[in-house]
Amino acid sequence: MNALLIFLNRRVNLKLFPGIPVVQRFLLPLLVLLFSTLVIYAQTAPVVFGLDAFIDVVTNNHPVMAKAELLRSRAESSVLEARGSFDPKIDMEYSNKSFDGKNYYQIYQGALKIPTWFGIDLKTSYSHNRGEYINEMDFLPSSGLWDLGLSLPLGKGLLLDERRAQLKKAQLYVQSAEQERILIINDLLRDALDSYLQWQQAYQFLRVAEDGVALAEQRLEGAVSGFLQGDKPAVDTLESFLSMQDRMQTLFKARQIFSNTRVSLSNFIWMNGQIPMELDSMAIPDLLDDDILAGFYSESLMREDALLEQHPSIAQYLLKMDQLDIEIRLSQEALKPDLRLDYFPLVSGETQLLQRLTTNNYKFGATLNYPILQRKARGKLRINEIKSQELIYDLSLKRRELDIKLDLYRQNIENQELQFALANEMVENYQRLLDAEYRKFSVGESSVFLVNSREVSYLESRKKRIETLVNLTKYRLAYIYWGASLIDLLSESTN
Repeated sequence: MNALLIFLNRRVNLKLFPGIPVVQRFLLPLLVLLFSTLVIYAQTAPVVFGLDAFIDVVTNNHPVMAKAELLRSRAESSVLEARGSFDPKIDMEYSNKSFDGKNYYQIYQGALKIPTWFGIDLKTSYSHNRGEYINEMDFLPSSGLWDLGLSLPLGKGLLLDERRAQLKKAQLYVQSAEQERILIINDLLRDALDSYLQWQQAYQFLRVAEDGVALAEQRLEGAVSGFLQGDKPAVDTLESFLSMQDRMQTLFKARQIFSNTRVSLSNFIWMNGQIPMELDSMAIPDLLDDDILAGFYSESLMREDALLEQHPSIAQYLLKMDQLDIEIRLSQEALKPDLRLDYFPLVSGETQLLQRLTTNNYKFGATLNYPILQRKARGKLRINEIKSQELIYDLSLKRRELDIKLDLYRQNIENQELQFALANEMVENYQRLLDAEYRKFSVGESSVFLVNSREVSYLESRKKRIETLVNLTKYRLAYIYWGASLIDLLSESTN
């Protein structure tokens, strides 16, 4: 490049090269292009946006993470709602009729009902009735009447009823929501890491393209310098210039791809889960290396059997089966006769409750309800049993799917590791060939064409190595994803 600058500073008259019109056609545009390249390269120093920092930004600010956390609150709220069926309940009623100066009746009733987990309802009430035309059956002592007793199911609802079933299912839903949260985070991290890998690959390709331009600049500088000194033919300057143009096109394309992947990566960068942010144009990723996700892959590989048994998708099927088992038990309860006994000792309000408590004063009742054919209950039970069998089949299919996926990506990883080792050797060998061609060229035993060809092969081998490493990392990512253990990255990034 120094030779070109000296050449420009001397304001060489192109007419000094008669008979060589090719120089007149391309040398001045060449200088303009080179100086434009220098302007392009004169940029602010880049800022590294590392993988750990990226994961931290995603997990702490992405809306999907916030949504995943809401699953816990929703599940806990469903438990609270189900527990509401066991809340004590107060019932009060007051009725009064007065007409034409007569007090027809004045009725007051208040009750407290306390449901229990065992299906027994405890109940206490106080009644106070008076009036000239009150029903004789409703006649009570002037001080009112207390009762304290219970309602006991002896058939349907003794072992399980609707309110106990809803609470048990809500508690299982809490566990299921946690597994769903893991799956959501697993999907988010998979997409985010894949986007970061695309960004890394684009940046590595950009560096290769920049190195290619730098090599072409050196070749062009040498060709022009040799031509000015009379050692090289003009055709070498033309060929070097064409090589420079070709690599500049590659560089421009690599810049565009790198910019596009940076914009795509911005989809995962948010502030407080609500404000989308844009990645700085000067940000660059970590350099690709063989250690990315390697440790997580090795750990996942060692506990592959546990991954299958503890996989959130498997856990969700098992929890669904537990929930359906509750429905089956509830359906079985519905086949029993609905027999309920009510017993309430009665105590006058004139004295203390416990002092007048006796078995001589009481209310007792029994209710029986039983559909003779029980077709509704039998049909519902059969439907639930069929659903349970369907879940067993789905669970088997899911286990097989996960097993095949893990085995497939494990084999791909092993194959890709061999390819990556081979790609490393090829880069080293192409580097040796290029160095040898440089030495031959320096003593006049080679040509610009052969040197350029060696450089192209060397640069392509570097790109091939990058592609192989990216594929290897993606296979590792896929294995960890299907094992649903990407969430382990969160604890790692916070350490």
